[in-house]
Amino acid sequence: MANYVSSFREGIKAAEIANENKDEIQSVFEDLNNQLSSETERKLQIKIESHYENKLFESITEIVRNKEKNTYETISAFNPLANSVSSQKLARWKMSRHGYPCRIYFDNTELISEDKESLESNLQILLSDPLVGKKLFHLINFEVNDKKKSTDREMS
Repeated sequence: MANYVSSFREGIKAAEIANENKDEIQSVFEDLNNQLSSETERKLQIKIESHYENKLFESITEIVRNKEKNTYETISAFNPLANSVSSQKLARWKMSRHGYPCRIYFDNTELISEDKESLESNLQILLSDPLVGKKLFHLINFEVNDKKKSTDREMS
């Protein structure tokens, strides 16, 4: 006879561990944002965003029916102080339903995080990439550029 109670208990324990892992991952991103906000005078935030795949030839019914299959997540950055709120995709993000492992994909690179320390290290690698740095630089200067343009227009 199958022992369903044992499996049930394992599922409950797995759900608890997954919630702890996801809370830990969220705390890493909160710490990242606190540091970036302080360094950039609140001009930079990082978030996980969901996007729909561009499925040109699928019907609306197929897209709705397969909603989860047609989405992907990214690590994106935005400037909360900018006049127009436009985020920049930095990398693709994939988190296991257990929380860990989570994966960061960018520039033909896959970084796998098995725990908090490796996630922190992988986010440091992502932030130190020159193409990512260029996007972040653009974002933190976006508001300044908009103000400068409007000031230039007022002076002419």
